[in-house]
This record gives sequence, C-alpha cells and structure tokens, in this order.
Amino acid sequence: MEGTGDNYHTVDLFALTPPVLQGEVITTHDVRRAAVVVGVPIFGTLQPGETDTLRVTWGHPAGDRPFTFLVQELTFSATDMPDEVIFGSDYPILYHPKLATMKVDLLRSAPDFLIPAGPRAGQLVDSWTYSFSVAQPAPEPASMVLLGSGAAAIFAARRRRRASN
Repeated sequence: MEGTGDNYHTVDLFALTPPVLQGEVITTHDVRRAAVVVGVPIFGTLQPGETDTLRVTWGHPAGDRPFTFLVQELTFSATDMPDEVIFGSDYPILYHPKLATMKVDLLRSAPDFLIPAGPRAGQLVDSWTYSFSVAQPAPEPASMVLLGSGAAAIFAARRRRRASN
C-alpha cells in the first residue's frame, strides 16, 4: 500500500500483479460484507460552464448477488471539480482472493487517462479498467471453532480406532 486516507487505502492499481484489497467488514440487514473504498484522483481542467461526469463501474466476482455490476456517477462543473473522488462498493466476505474490476471513465471527454506504469505506460486511453482481488485475511471466529471442532472429532475417532485395535 502506498498511502492511507481517513477511511480508505491508496494502492497501485496499475501494478503488473493485481493487488489484493481487504475490505472493512460491515453488517447490513444481518448480512456481513466487505466494504472496499477507493480514492480516484482527478487531474485537468474544465472550461467555465462545462460539466463532466465521472462514472465508476464495479465488476463483482462471479456469483456475487444481488448484482454483478454496480455503477456510480458523480457530475461536476469547472467550479466544483474535486482533486479526488472517493467511491466504494461492498463484496461478499471472501477468504480466498477473487478477481474483481473497477472501470473509471469521464463521459464527456476523450482521452481521459495517461497510463503511468506497466507495459502500456505513456498511452492515452478513454477509460481504464483496474483489476484487483478482494479477500479477508482470516475466517471469522465461528468458522475457526467449526474447523477446530471437526479436526478434534477426526483426531478422537482415529485415537479410538487405534485403542480398539
């Protein structure tokens, strides 16, 4: 990780190896999810009276319901153009990294981005799709208890078998 904001992390999403992002565990309507929050820096200027819309499309891991894609948009003008926009999405609690994506696009301009690193460094593109994985570092305590109980039962069964032989 390169830096930390108040409630989010800044990572190099242009890295050759997609980073693994760990979301903050949240509970909504009795469902535990991992909230991933990303800061998108914005450079450039708009002419007075112009507006543009930043669209962020989150691609969730296959099988994540209720949606596969989540689209978030922010429209701004020359007078209220931010330096950075904070976007977020939530994912199921995953203990093994699952590939996800985030596409960033300014709708009224092209090209939007100069790729800063990697094999396409220096290229201008209209939008950019970041690849990353989402995973939590360790299972919840209840899962660990269940796993430990299963291992203890197997150990006890083997011990009884050996004792009876």
